[in-house]
Amino acid sequence: MNQLLEKFHSHFKNYYKLKENAQQYILDELRSYANENPRQFIADLKEFWFDWKVMPLDFVMQALAKDGAHWELFFIELLETLIAEAKKSRKPEPYLSLLGGFAYVELENKQFGQKVVDRLKPELDSENLAIKLAAIENLTYYSRNPLIEGKDLLIENLCENLYHENWKVRVSAFNYLGYEGLLPEGFKPKFTDLLKKWALGMPKG
Repeated sequence: MNQLLEKFHSHFKNYYKLKENAQQYILDELRSYANENPRQFIADLKEFWFDWKVMPLDFVMQALAKDGAHWELFFIELLETLIAEAKKSRKPEPYLSLLGGFAYVELENKQFGQKVVDRLKPELDSENLAIKLAAIENLTYYSRNPLIEGKDLLIENLCENLYHENWKVRVSAFNYLGYEGLLPEGFKPKFTDLLKKWALGMPKG
């Protein structure tokens, strides 16, 4: 019997129906449970690692982020696993959407942001469009972190995507850099790119 599933499945099944304080109580309980026996917790979790109907992984990330330093190796392994699963999946978006969950960790441990950046930065050159777009989105977010090394170069690398041959890459770069106020002075996107975004929505891989 999977003890983690037995103890928490019903809680997360009704999570969104609960008030905020009740949701926080569940996250605190999950974190306490994980800290009691980390090895068993991880073993149980991996039995349904990416079965989001059983237990959404972003909840687990949010709960453990409060002890981000203690769970750092777990988060690093998870980051690598998400990217690897996305690369071999025909539907990578569910995996890539979880990359945003590492922001919970960074809020508690600013230095962890560097590890995310170091892993995601090579993916700016990925030929996998979905992964490239996810790298642009997440790296733009981490560029706000004052502890990131080589931040100016990172922003320069991100801005290069404003001129990419693929309109989806250009629009994504424009959207996320613009949100963070990082667009080059005087930059204007192609009118056709804006039309495509208006007609088709934010690009996906």
